[in-house]
Amino acid sequence: MALMWAMPSYASPDENMLAKISLERPESLTHAQAENLLYKLTDPSAAVRAFAAEFLLSRDNPYQISAVWILVHDPSPILQQVAFDYVQTECNSRTHLCEPLVRFLLKSRNLETVKWARFELFQFAPEKELKNAPSGFVLDLLSQLSGEVDGDRSDRRRILLERLNQHVDLEVRETAQRALNYLEP
Repeated sequence: MALMWAMPSYASPDENMLAKISLERPESLTHAQAENLLYKLTDPSAAVRAFAAEFLLSRDNPYQISAVWILVHDPSPILQQVAFDYVQTECNSRTHLCEPLVRFLLKSRNLETVKWARFELFQFAPEKELKNAPSGFVLDLLSQLSGEVDGDRSDRRRILLERLNQHVDLEVRETAQRALNYLEP
């Protein structure tokens, strides 16, 4: 015999759906469930937003990218971190949506998240990212490249360093030139 339950008459259809999802814990979400949960990401209660985020990001549904965008802008640092963790976990070379997901993280209030996103985006479009990047990011990148030069003297590293050697900032150019000098036979 199936367990039957009913919500009180004062519960809204949305609340009924949330209660049903929390009890049943479905493997995937229907379009209506996912849409409702996406709406709940804007709820005033952080607990409701966290509940919606957990379901939207852990089950197959059409709103995962939208959920990341909303969570990156959430006032709660914990929910911003949820978006960051999701993107770190889901992004790989086979995911064509990785670049847009990482671009959302550039809007984070967490400076470490923004820094990670810049480095990831540099892998997708180095020219574009170098052109618009602040000098601090470029110097961090140079530091990373210089450390990698020891083990990898590939043409790709040399090309990146040559590009950085043409940078507007004098400190960036000088640092890139030192790294290039190290590569010379």
